[in-house]
Amino acid sequence: MTYRLIGISGSSSSGKSTLANGLKTHFGDMCEIISMDDFHKQLPDYVELADGTKNYDHPDNLVWADFIEAIRKLKNGEIAQIPVYVKGWGENTGRVGYREVDPTNKIVVIEGYFLYHHPEVLDLLEHDNRYFLRLEEPVIRHRRNMAYANIEGFSDDGYFDHLMAAFREFIEPTKEHCPTENVIDASGTIDEVFIEFMSKAKLEAEV
Repeated sequence: MTYRLIGISGSSSSGKSTLANGLKTHFGDMCEIISMDDFHKQLPDYVELADGTKNYDHPDNLVWADFIEAIRKLKNGEIAQIPVYVKGWGENTGRVGYREVDPTNKIVVIEGYFLYHHPEVLDLLEHDNRYFLRLEEPVIRHRRNMAYANIEGFSDDGYFDHLMAAFREFIEPTKEHCPTENVIDASGTIDEVFIEFMSKAKLEAEV
């Protein structure tokens, strides 16, 4: 194996980061994770809603030029500079540094909500290496509520409806950029999703 870039997208709370971290645990130093979260702008530069509040679920909140350049370098087998980003609910420290990722002899997992939104990213990710984790809306709502229940300052207050509107506009249509067989039902357990992904991606044969 030289290197392989794999994309993982899907709905909020579908387990993108969990799956990526599971792959890192499984393959160890032979796996690198690139998260789109590390390519966000700082909070003051986020898109605003009509009422002046920040829109946390918009593709224009990302520094696309930096993300595309990093993926292009990895695609070419070059070392890429990946931002280290601190982000939380209601606060946003932004970039606090960089780390180097060398794709040589590695599986590079690129995960993110808006991963297949930009055409230049699609040009860099081979069709067969694109995966999408699918969830039905009631499951998304349940998982979001569980994840945010104990976060101080968080209130649903219509946020879920806004989240799902953004999902339907920006994320759900990008599923069509993946092979049908690479769309994975993410409603099962972590282990079930991991096993199905490993079966489809056939990674064990490459390491």
